[in-house]
Amino acid sequence: EAFRKLIARHETLRTSFQQIEGEPLQKIHHEVEFDIEYYDLGVGDFVEYGFINKISSKRYKGSIKAIKDSLLKPYDIVMPLRGINPKVSIMGEVANSYVVANAGVVIIRLDCKKSAIGFYMYLLSKEGRDSIKRFYENKELDATIKIKNLDSINIPKSFSEDTIRLFYRIDAISKKIDLLRCSIEDIIDSKP
Repeated sequence: EAFRKLIARHETLRTSFQQIEGEPLQKIHHEVEFDIEYYDLGVGDFVEYGFINKISSKRYKGSIKAIKDSLLKPYDIVMPLRGINPKVSIMGEVANSYVVANAGVVIIRLDCKKSAIGFYMYLLSKEGRDSIKRFYENKELDATIKIKNLDSINIPKSFSEDTIRLFYRIDAISKKIDLLRCSIEDIIDSKP
């Protein structure tokens, strides 16, 4: 965003030169497209519980306009478009990074943090997992989620009460599990 503002402010950064009939022609562009680094969220980046805070697939070139139009935001709920085992995750705040979902990921964006965490917690519950599993198991859907079918999920109104506190407890435990995994990998990778 800072680059975009800088370029918008200075004509020289939006200037190009062409040669027309042997004569140089200066052209000042209204906008200049440039490529940026971004991360491509795939199902492999999903975490079992808590926030997704790390994405492994870094891409080195992408149109800033296309990426900006499809940026994931904190508290977006993501799930695979296809599959036999429903897997649901929620985006955390990925600092200083542009993150987009790849083509195989469904994005559910709710209007506020509390609603998003409440819906995510519902999807983690047995009742929520069973609701989503039905979409994947339905032969007519060819193991593909149809977005319009998500509207048919009936979430109990009482479900969002107190879910934020519970979610953050789950997220803290998930981070501890990640640290333990890293410690185990370090032990395995160390030389005896």
